[in-house]
Parts: sequence; C-alpha cells; structure tokens
Amino acid sequence: MSIADRIIVTENVRNRLRRQAKHAVGPNPAYWLARIIPLIIVLCTVYLMRTVGQYPGSGFKLTVTMFGGFFLTCLSFGIFGGVWERQVDVKITELAKARKKIIEEQLRFYNSPEWGIIREQIIREQGRFCQECGREIKDDFDLTVDHIKPRSKFPEFALDASNLRVLCRSCNSIKGASYDVLGVTSEKQVN
Repeated sequence: MSIADRIIVTENVRNRLRRQAKHAVGPNPAYWLARIIPLIIVLCTVYLMRTVGQYPGSGFKLTVTMFGGFFLTCLSFGIFGGVWERQVDVKITELAKARKKIIEEQLRFYNSPEWGIIREQIIREQGRFCQECGREIKDDFDLTVDHIKPRSKFPEFALDASNLRVLCRSCNSIKGASYDVLGVTSEKQVN
C-alpha cells in the first residue's frame, strides 16, 4: 500500500499510522463542525416537517423539506468531514516519512562495517549464550546483539561494548518495547 513519495507500507502499518494521525490531529473545529452542523440540520428538518405536515395538502412540501434536509446534512458532513480527513491524510504522510527516515538510518547503522566489527567482538567475548535466559543460541537467525540502553535514546553508546550484550531473539523481543534506566521505563527500539 503506497502512501506518498514511494513510501510503501503494509495495511497494518497504514492502520497504525492512521490511528496515530487521528490522535495527533485530534477533534479540531472541522471535526466538530462535521458532526454538529448535520445534527442541527436534521433537527431543523424534523421541526419543519412537523410544522409543514400540519397543513392539508402539504405532502409535496413535506417531501421537499425531507430531501432538502437530507441533502444539506450530507453536504455539510462531506465538506467538514472531508477537511478533517485531509488533515489526517497530511499527518499520515508526515508520520510515514519520519518512519521511513528512521528505518533508513537503522539500515545504515546495522549494515555499517563498524557495527559488524563490534557485533562480532561481542559474540566472541560473550559466546553464543543468551545473557538473559542463559540458553545456548545455535541458529544465527536467533542470535542478536542488544543495546542495553537503546540506540534511539542513547546514540552515544551505540558502539560502546559495555552497552552491548548477546540475547536470543525471543528475549530481545520480550525486552522489546521497554527498558529500565534509573527506574524509569521508556520506549525501546528493537534492533
């Protein structure tokens, strides 16, 4: 699924970006106008229908009032709802571009010769044993070198051997979304 400027994401990522964008844009004036104005039009239409319906021979006027109210309701919802949706779409594009930039930076770092050298050094020093669960890691796919203090929050420790440890993929995934530094839990980027 393409978003913008050759940014292709899965449907799950698109949905997550949409939720984040809706939260970031929030219920602004366009959002509220898209809900309040149609409600006012519906209430006015119902009032007019009751008023016009009291007179004999008012069937045609009643029909015109009903369809006019329906048309104005749809029109106002479309206009103001469309403004809000465009604001959300702009925010999705911004979030997707920021995500792409982060992914490209991660690829540059993890494909760099410096990372390759320090990663091999850590594996030689600590062996193929998970520092968390203690099991031997036989499969290369299962072997990860983890940043104790996340690289996203502490870039100065990205290549510091004292900040690196061998983990199995399972333990690295469990650690995944949080870390504890000085008793403060925060977001962690999985490497």
